[in-house]
Amino acid sequence: MNSAEWFKIYRLRTDPSYGAPVCDICGKPVWDRPDLHHAIVMKRHVQGWPKKRRGLIDVPMNICVLHRFPCHQSAHGRNYRLLVAVQIVRYGWAAIDEWVRGLPFQCSYWDDRRALITDMEWHRGFVDDQEAIEIVEVELPWIL
Repeated sequence: MNSAEWFKIYRLRTDPSYGAPVCDICGKPVWDRPDLHHAIVMKRHVQGWPKKRRGLIDVPMNICVLHRFPCHQSAHGRNYRLLVAVQIVRYGWAAIDEWVRGLPFQCSYWDDRRALITDMEWHRGFVDDQEAIEIVEVELPWIL
């Protein structure tokens, strides 16, 4: 991700009342440089792509803003599905599904379940916006 794309996401997520972006895990402002975490399509999914295409995953609907520690570390654990719910609440299940299906995945990458990445369940079990909203409402009410 180049610096122009990074600052675009930084400005998009900046809360005017703080003048800083808010962490998607803890809800507190991130005063230092935040970590940007791929929530839906990860870098490992696009490693085989030409370098010019790898930036296609660096879009706001795929990026969460997090504190470097401990929030980013917890994003790889129990909060993984929760971050997908946050993105569904922000952008809508249908819009994200359309974006994922528009990515140039090919048969060159197989995920852990040996299914083609084009059939990847990016939504982590969410079938519509409502379930994601319910989870975010309980776990991360500041997102709503």
